[in-house]
Amino acid sequence: DAGAASNNTTTLKNANTQIFTKVVQSSGTSEAVETYGRNSDLQMNIAMKGKEMRRDIEHAFVGALQTGTAGNGTTARELTSAQSQIDASTTSTAGSNRAFSETLLLGVLQSVYEAGGDPNQIQVTPSHSVTVANFAAAAGRNRDFGTGTKIVQSVDLYVSPFGECSVVPNRFLQSNTALVLDTEYWSRAVLRPMQTINLARNGDSEKKQMLTEQTLVCENDKASGLINALTA
Repeated sequence: DAGAASNNTTTLKNANTQIFTKVVQSSGTSEAVETYGRNSDLQMNIAMKGKEMRRDIEHAFVGALQTGTAGNGTTARELTSAQSQIDASTTSTAGSNRAFSETLLLGVLQSVYEAGGDPNQIQVTPSHSVTVANFAAAAGRNRDFGTGTKIVQSVDLYVSPFGECSVVPNRFLQSNTALVLDTEYWSRAVLRPMQTINLARNGDSEKKQMLTEQTLVCENDKASGLINALTA
């Protein structure tokens, strides 16, 4: 006879979306006069504020360490940053900040692999990317310089016993963290795409609101790892 059934249970995951917005305004005079390098001050500011919003979104995803909140009448709704979505079992933490090292990185890679993940990307701060580049020199490993005259001090791919990971410097990453990601389980969910809304005219100017609403989705919190409590 067949044994007793042993079904897997599923856990419903949820995420709050966050509204990102900017307001641009230009006077009638600014729009009427001729300008150099642009056709319209208003359109130039829309383009610049659009870039600012993309930076704000990236910062919320990996730099703000937001725990997420549903919000209310006085508190804005916030998405949950990547660091707050990773399971504690694949997180390396400490009571005080310590230096980023290859030992810490290998420990988290092993934890993620043992949890069933296949990490393929390591996100580090600019200063920690220099630390990763020095892994090879510190261990006395050889680099293939070919016959060129370039000095190479960069690591784009880190190969460990647990697979290959691209090394990606991220200027928006929280300064005391490093992320070990299985990118298959991360995505961006957009509730309202980027849009420009005409606001009521009040006097001799044009005013517009730029807005988008989205969140960061982690489909498996044990498929990625986190190293925190690092010195900058």
